[in-house]
Amino acid sequence: MSGRRLLALCLLGASSQGVAAQSLDAFQDWMLGCDNQRACTAISLEPSSDVTGVHLSVARSGEGAAEPVLRVRAYDGRRGPRRIRLALDGTAWPDLDATARDGFGVIEAALPAERVRPLLAALRDGGQASVTVLQGAETGPEVPLRSRGLAAALRAMDEAQGRSGTVTALVQPGLRPAASLPVPPPLPVVGQARASTSPLPERMPAPIARAVATADCDEPPGTNPIRGWLDERTLLWGVLCTRGATRETYALFSHRKGDAAARPVALVTPGVAAGREAPNLLTGATFDARTATLSFHDAGRSSGDCGSLGRFVWDGARFRAVHVAAMPDCRGVSSADWPVTWRAAVRAGPPTR
Repeated sequence: MSGRRLLALCLLGASSQGVAAQSLDAFQDWMLGCDNQRACTAISLEPSSDVTGVHLSVARSGEGAAEPVLRVRAYDGRRGPRRIRLALDGTAWPDLDATARDGFGVIEAALPAERVRPLLAALRDGGQASVTVLQGAETGPEVPLRSRGLAAALRAMDEAQGRSGTVTALVQPGLRPAASLPVPPPLPVVGQARASTSPLPERMPAPIARAVATADCDEPPGTNPIRGWLDERTLLWGVLCTRGATRETYALFSHRKGDAAARPVALVTPGVAAGREAPNLLTGATFDARTATLSFHDAGRSSGDCGSLGRFVWDGARFRAVHVAAMPDCRGVSSADWPVTWRAAVRAGPPTR
């Protein structure tokens, strides 16, 4: 696979989640990410000096007969019905009705299935496309789309999904049928322990206090702690370690009833583990005590167009990643659109595989 590999995804050690390593790869103005079921997303990137929030995404699952889905996303703060106009080489295609993605002005529209391959082929061959948002008779600015690297990204997507040389390939198709593609691997299953409903200790237990004392943190240990039962015997305690203008990083520890010492929580996060100074440090951490789910959203900058996010659940012995998404380049892609690089299914009780 060609391109600039930005984040090598880690193997998860445990047999219930051990699959081949994945990656996020940049191809000039496109980013490609695939998950552990070979579902891939390629996203166009804007110039870092001129971010408007407009991009294309090409998503395709790993099933042999799956077709690519292309969505156009844009930022537009106006209220009311809006349309997205896509133009190719100066010719406008029929307007697309836009749907609001969130309350912050992000809208999207899906291209009709019969137009996806023709558009990709035109852009791959050097065609010039642009996006304009319209509301009634009011027309917004025309934003050019960047196609450098799209051909390489789509070729890499074909390779990751085993499509090269098949009738399903987006680049260099062949004669092999869709049925010849390997079946995507099943999702790993994480058995989620039942959290205790016992009252939480009002003060930091002594074993945790001793462990916290060895942490290299800048904040007082009593500042906005994260506390919660992970199961009937295991307590999670997180202390605010460092904070910036938009980022707070926690050091996380667990203590099992009857043990003399607390332990740093070991978090294995596919794709972003190498970016943390220690395995128990987590930026943008939150804890849902009802489901014993630990989440994080590490925004690379205040605009939130790069970073990583995900969720872990406690299986009775350790935290397991069940969702990870990331975007290493700060180039206008909102967190809702970051490529997903890891998924797992969650069920009550011990893992089944």
